[in-house]
Amino acid sequence: MNTQSDSKNELGEVLEKIQEIVKKSADGDYIYRGEPEHYQVPPYYGKVSSTLYRHLKTVWIMGFDLDIEEFQKRVLNDAREHIHEAVNDFELLTKIQHYGGKTNLIDFTEDYHIALFFACDSYYGEDGRVVLQKRDEIKELVENPRRPIEPISRVIAQKSIFIRPRRGFITPNSENIVDIQANLKSPMLDYLWKYHKISTKTIYNDLHGFIRTQRIRDRAYEEFYHALILGKQGEPQEAISHYTNALELDPLMDATYYNRGLTFADMGQFDKAIRDLNTFISRNLEDADAYKSRGDVHLQQNRFDKAIRDYSKAIDLKSGNLFIYCDRAWVWLCLEKWEKAKNDIEVAESMAVNIVAAFHSAHGSISNFEQKNDIQLPEDIATMLRQQ
Repeated sequence: MNTQSDSKNELGEVLEKIQEIVKKSADGDYIYRGEPEHYQVPPYYGKVSSTLYRHLKTVWIMGFDLDIEEFQKRVLNDAREHIHEAVNDFELLTKIQHYGGKTNLIDFTEDYHIALFFACDSYYGEDGRVVLQKRDEIKELVENPRRPIEPISRVIAQKSIFIRPRRGFITPNSENIVDIQANLKSPMLDYLWKYHKISTKTIYNDLHGFIRTQRIRDRAYEEFYHALILGKQGEPQEAISHYTNALELDPLMDATYYNRGLTFADMGQFDKAIRDLNTFISRNLEDADAYKSRGDVHLQQNRFDKAIRDYSKAIDLKSGNLFIYCDRAWVWLCLEKWEKAKNDIEVAESMAVNIVAAFHSAHGSISNFEQKNDIQLPEDIATMLRQQ
């Protein structure tokens, strides 16, 4: 598996989706909504619906003719008993929606990148979608799209536009839907964070946003620590399963990629290990230990040039692991770069590393190392590494 090629292909697919949205919205003034699934089951049938409509889904399935706006008036009247300020209906509804209540508002955004985030941020095993809607074609179905009168920080971050559908839903034009395949969700989230700084932290950027996503994060942490325990108990395959569960809950939990990558490496699944470590490093470019770990995996695959690059990067970042000079020295020996190998050995010795013990722990003996790598060490280097 060529992990670098895979990453380029994923980026290409991400950019194609973005270009598809750009082309579809080039002929007018659009707002956008990202949804993590297609809502095809009854009573939705692909509709874009409000939280209140979905809350009352049993009523719709039973065929009861309920006026959703009349029902919402009751909600508003009840809510006013709990507030001590004069606000109009729309402003009160936005506050209720903000705190997780059920309203007949549907949240769109003026930024298709934010819509893409919502299309990818959950239901990782299912296809999501971005719905495009022309403002001037929606007015007959809803009240005019509106911004909150006193926008709160999360609404500002999400560039929110609220619509209030008279029937609780709108039926989007199929030509104005961009499908986001399940396997593209994680690469899309990576892209949005790397190039637009859009993530869970920036989208849900207040305490109430934190609380709304806390349950998911807690489940992700549970899976992560369960995986750690299983790994220590010598059950790597089970650990992999729980790391994967954690990533499905929170694909931006970077440490999960790192730990899963190390577990894959211990299992000899080196391509998968490199893929996970690549993801971690792309988000943590200054993490010396990650470069060291990826160098170790490259070394196990005899990818000596790549191992040298990663070890050198880790050294440049001032890795606290002194044995990294030993690791790079062994690679220089495999490449028959004798002077560079001697230099790293001497640096390691100057740092009080027992270079002889390190070499024999890693390779058994000089003859084993020479036979495995089909080389003959110069006598001065063999003397440096020989047990007395």
